[in-house]
Amino acid sequence: MWRLIIDEGDVYWNMAMDEAMLLLRDSNLIPNTLRLYVFNPSAVTIGYFQRVEDAVNLEFLRSSNIGFTRRVSGGGSVYHDVNGEVTYSVVASINDISTNIMDSYRIICSGVIYAIKEFGLNADFIPINDVVIRGRKVSGSAQSRKKNTLLQHGTLMYNTDLITLSKSLRAP
Repeated sequence: MWRLIIDEGDVYWNMAMDEAMLLLRDSNLIPNTLRLYVFNPSAVTIGYFQRVEDAVNLEFLRSSNIGFTRRVSGGGSVYHDVNGEVTYSVVASINDISTNIMDSYRIICSGVIYAIKEFGLNADFIPINDVVIRGRKVSGSAQSRKKNTLLQHGTLMYNTDLITLSKSLRAP
């Protein structure tokens, strides 16, 4: 059984929800869950292993009143635009998706590709965790795993403010 949550919250709420769902699913207290959500207001998340100073432009974030926090998952920094990006998270038993990390990314990202195709666009999965349209990245994902559970969350950019994105994030 799966459940769907459609949600909106600030950066702290959204990341706390994803982490809580991961822990609750690993304890078998909730079913597999797909959560679709928006960051309101716009915000930045950084990967679990990133250094804040290397990942984001702190001066710009502070002067623009853009909140940020660390994700429980790895990967790079992400600008979440309230008016141009939707985030998804999948929290599921590893056995219901795949024990193989590469396969689990491919399986979950196939859902993103299917959604994009519903809008008449062709999208492709680029390993390890990206979805592209005509060679341009529109979705990136990251995972965290517990003993029996995986969390994969990712973006779907559709009208992201690329100027604010470029000022907020530091290029790797």
